[in-house]
Amino acid sequence: VQSLAQTKDGSIWAATEHGLQQLNPDTGATIQLFTQENSGIAVAETGVLYPDRTGGIWFGAQGASYFNGDNWSVYTAADGLANGLVQAIAVDSQQRVWFGTKSGLSVWNGSSFFTLNKATGLPSDDVTALLADDEALVVLDFDATSYAWIVTRTDADWVELQVSARDIDSQVRALRQSLTFSGNKPFDAQLAFKIYRETFGSFADKIASKKRLSVVTNGALTSLPPALLVSKEPGGKELKDVDWLIRSH
Repeated sequence: VQSLAQTKDGSIWAATEHGLQQLNPDTGATIQLFTQENSGIAVAETGVLYPDRTGGIWFGAQGASYFNGDNWSVYTAADGLANGLVQAIAVDSQQRVWFGTKSGLSVWNGSSFFTLNKATGLPSDDVTALLADDEALVVLDFDATSYAWIVTRTDADWVELQVSARDIDSQVRALRQSLTFSGNKPFDAQLAFKIYRETFGSFADKIASKKRLSVVTNGALTSLPPALLVSKEPGGKELKDVDWLIRSH
């Protein structure tokens, strides 16, 4: 048995290298047995299960499959899913499905996939799990319209940021000027707090309990260590007393 899960109706699901069994939780009797031959699901030596809030269940192996209670839908690289073994699955608050694979992190929005990988900033293509309990992955993508993604062990989500790449570039350049030896301008903690609110602050509640953050970003923010951002209003505080992001994560 590779993975076990329980769906909303109480059924126990067991993934094996030969397929999936749906079991009666009271008797242990097999309700249904699904194989590649009778359902089209892709099996492998390892597999992961993830029950969703509607009562269906996701199965990841050499591709991804979803059972809605009646029928299976099967997704592969031909549909846009990152190629290779699916090793982790999570569903976010807007019912998007996140797949950790051998080739990156794919997100299913209900009609199509998009993928984050090493080429787009992930530390590795090989996503074996969606992080430990005290970890979060934050992805910040700045453009004319900017977005942020967060992935934790049990959840994933995204939001449109109310700041553009041009805005961030201007703010980061201004903040970096106070870090140079040639200038005599004091470090602008208020500006560091503003940048935090525009970026990490979008997920402040989700990262509050996370001691370790992995950050993937682009543009000007790559030239500013996140540790220099300020996570709470710094007004009236000396720099030594400011709530630096590094003190929490």
